[in-house]
Amino acid sequence: MLTGCVPGRKYGWYDLHDPFTNLKLPKARKIRIYPFSFEEWKTLMGFISDWYTPYFEFAVQTGLRPSEQVALKWAAIDEHFIHIELSRVRNREKSDLKTEESRRRIEIRPSMRKVLEDQWELTKGFKSEYVFLNINAKPILQDKAREVWARAMKKSGLRYLRMYETRHTFASWALAAGESPEWVARTLGHVNTSMVYKTYGRYIPNLTRHDGTAFEKLYLEATKRKKDSDWVTIGHNRDFSNPFTSTTN
Repeated sequence: MLTGCVPGRKYGWYDLHDPFTNLKLPKARKIRIYPFSFEEWKTLMGFISDWYTPYFEFAVQTGLRPSEQVALKWAAIDEHFIHIELSRVRNREKSDLKTEESRRRIEIRPSMRKVLEDQWELTKGFKSEYVFLNINAKPILQDKAREVWARAMKKSGLRYLRMYETRHTFASWALAAGESPEWVARTLGHVNTSMVYKTYGRYIPNLTRHDGTAFEKLYLEATKRKKDSDWVTIGHNRDFSNPFTSTTN
């Protein structure tokens, strides 16, 4: 073997360049959210059938992921809490949730309890273990819920928003009402508050509350209003310096 021989010189390998040197990685996609205003939400719910209204009202009150909500069972609900332990994707039940923090419990507020009571009266005759059923007494599928959602959105005349925006709507309403980011993060099942600050930071006016009471008060007051012009408009392209003031786009 020759001294000082450079490995690969014979075949010209010694001056090969790193093929990844000039590779440009794609920029991380920025999460864009489009939460409903209360006025928009009221309008949309006017086009949802009575059978599916509890499902969507519960979604916007809890911020549950659709896969978590369709998997919700009565056994996971006790006197004070909803225990999120399962998800269902393509009608297959899964016990491994998105993150360990997704395995959580959500305190039942009065408006949530009302929805659950109404849902029980609506479906108790079917004796199903699942909370939310379709009109054929089977557990709701995400695809079916999306079909119901899409039809209602089209009829409402509103700009089309994804069904997943119910989760973002819950978070933005809660933060605008003054709930703490920590409470919102726990309720959503996030690992910490970083995602909350990054995604919903513009909706945080203060950090004074942490138990859901502010969101509950805002939700109940808004749903009792009769004049659309008096409703809170919290959402995309609105005056975030005063989220409780109605604006005209």
